[in-house]
Amino acid sequence: TVVSFIRWWLTYIHKKIKKRGKCVKALCCCCICFFWCFESFLKFIDTHVYAQTSIFGTNFITSAREGFFILVRKAYRIGALLLISEFVLFMMRVFITISAASVAYMTLKFVKEDDLYTVIGPTIFTAVLAWLTANLFVDVTSITVKSLFHCFIADEEMFRTEDRYAANDLIRWVQTFHEENN
Repeated sequence: TVVSFIRWWLTYIHKKIKKRGKCVKALCCCCICFFWCFESFLKFIDTHVYAQTSIFGTNFITSAREGFFILVRKAYRIGALLLISEFVLFMMRVFITISAASVAYMTLKFVKEDDLYTVIGPTIFTAVLAWLTANLFVDVTSITVKSLFHCFIADEEMFRTEDRYAANDLIRWVQTFHEENN
C-alpha cells in the first residue's frame, strides 16, 4: 500500500509538472517505473514471505530475504509449478463461468422465456458475475497452492528424504516430474 501510494503520488506530480524540463519529467518517469517494478516484485514474493513467516516465525524482512533465496535456488521447480497451476486455475475460472452461464441460459430459456425479450443479456450478466466470483475463489486457491509448494520446498531443504513431513506420494510425484523434465 505504501509503494502504491508513492507511485500514485509520483504520477500525480508527473502530470502537474508539464512545464518543467525534460530531465525532470524523465527522472519522474524513471521513479514511477521503479516503484511499479518494486510493487510487482512485492506482490510476487508476498505469498512466499507469508509462508516463510508461518514456517519459521521470523519477521517480514528476514522472511522476505530467505523466501527470495529459496525462490532463486529452486527457480526451475517453482517456474514449472506456477505455469501448470496458473493454467489449471484459469481452466477452473472458465469452467465455473461456462457452467453458471449455461445453467442461467437453460433456466431462463425454459422457465422465464415468455417474460423476457431475450435471454442473452441476463446470461451475459450471469457469466460476468460468475467470472468475478470464480476469480475470488480461485485467487484463494492460488495462494494456497503457492504456500503449500513453498512449505514443500522448505521441507525438502531442511530434512533428508526419510525425515520429511511431506506425504510420500507427493515426494514421489515431484521427483518423477523433476526426472522427466531434466
